Amino acid sequence: MSRIYDALRKAEEEKQNLGEATSSPATVATPSAPAPAIDALAEVRRSMITGAVSAINWNPNLKKLPALVGFDAGAEEFRRLRSRLYQFRDSQPIKSLLVTSGLPGEGKSFIASNLAISLARHQDCRVLLIDGDLRKPSLHTVLGAPSSPGLSDYLAGKTTAAQIVQRGNISNLSFIPAGTPVENAAELAGNYYIEELVRSLSNEFDWIVTDSSPVVPVSDAVNLARACDGVLLVARAAQTPFDIAQKAQKEFKNTRVIGFVLNAVPNMKSSSGYGYYNKKYGYSLTASSSAKAQAAGAE
Repeated sequence: MSRIYDALRKAEEEKQNLGEATSSPATVATPSAPAPAIDALAEVRRSMITGAVSAINWNPNLKKLPALVGFDAGAEEFRRLRSRLYQFRDSQPIKSLLVTSGLPGEGKSFIASNLAISLARHQDCRVLLIDGDLRKPSLHTVLGAPSSPGLSDYLAGKTTAAQIVQRGNISNLSFIPAGTPVENAAELAGNYYIEELVRSLSNEFDWIVTDSSPVVPVSDAVNLARACDGVLLVARAAQTPFDIAQKAQKEFKNTRVIGFVLNAVPNMKSSSGYGYYNKKYGYSLTASSSAKAQAAGAE
């Protein structure tokens, strides 16, 4: 309690000091940067969020979440992708990932949700999955979770971080839904509160995975990427044009793209004899190292 009290007292003092400073004619306001008190209040949220979030009974769609089935071939491939990410993190610090694609229908939401679950099943890692697709959210339907309050409500200043984080019946996984539908998705994704949110929660989680709108039609993903350590791009086999994949990568010229996931690879068999599903699914990651993995569906 003393930490919380000290943080609250510090926030109040900074708020008073800020008010005195802004009353001077010589002070120039900088609205593009958060007020000092916001960081102190973020410390309070970090201290309180574990106890403030209540459990919700999710109803996951198992057909779209092979990572939940431990013996499933698809789950094994997501574990391989997870291993590649840990190898990447051994050489370059990374905790928060943005998952996106060039166009709709390439499987980004599927990859994001199953990757988050696979990470959460590894050595009791605490994982936060964020639905940052404020235009066409789908993660709440995959998890069978409430759709609001969520990210749009937080970015609009209508709620706190503790009020939008959900914990369901998937161990070690927390979830922030997209929230109330909005018309100004690009503006909300571009405000500094998303960076403040990720920063304020980073000490609570080992990984933060954010799904977003496709990057070629709209700019939301580029804005959200500023809050993340790296970007994972998803393309769909035999569907995504090469120039679209190139354009998607170029959109993140100021953000580290750690790899591509190729989704919906035609059915094949591995040399070890393990068969894949009879559906078309699969992806491969190419970054500093390469891997093969599987997926099913395209969200």
